[in-house]
Amino acid sequence: GEIILDSFTLRGAANNFGANVTYGFLVLNGSDNSVIGWSTNTGTTAAGINLTFSFSSLDGSPLLLDAALTYRFLAVSQSVMGLMQDTSKTYLYAAGGTAAPTANTEGDTVTISGGLTAPGIRGHYDAEGAPGDSVVITGANGTNTFSLLSPIFTEIRGEMVPEPATVSLGLLGLAALMMRRRRA
Repeated sequence: GEIILDSFTLRGAANNFGANVTYGFLVLNGSDNSVIGWSTNTGTTAAGINLTFSFSSLDGSPLLLDAALTYRFLAVSQSVMGLMQDTSKTYLYAAGGTAAPTANTEGDTVTISGGLTAPGIRGHYDAEGAPGDSVVITGANGTNTFSLLSPIFTEIRGEMVPEPATVSLGLLGLAALMMRRRRA
């Protein structure tokens, strides 16, 4: 199935590590590092401040995640978000550190390097042992490695998108119940 990624909230660290860092999130397809979505807002860290990020596809439509794929959720500097203004382009995020971001354009593809605010987070949908409407996110080693924002979230909640066949069968069943009740 698919899940719509609307938003998630990070609980802020109790100390001032990484204070006053403004960042947003990119959502990458785990197989080719293409950017499929982003946070529509940025947040600034401070001690004890919880940050909520809202998400969409680059074109502004709802961000749909396929349960069978792996995604990467990367915290990137505000300047990376500023490089991604032309939504007609395809964006790739190359491996890079915390240095100022650079962009290389070839045709309609823009490759961005650098600008990470901290180690990235790998995410994947995990149906086993998790609520049916959640995406379980772990750090790079399955633990919290995102030191500037400790502790990290463990779930991204969203709205499940039913398959068309499920919707059709549901409507057919509802129609049958209504006809049966009408006869009675």
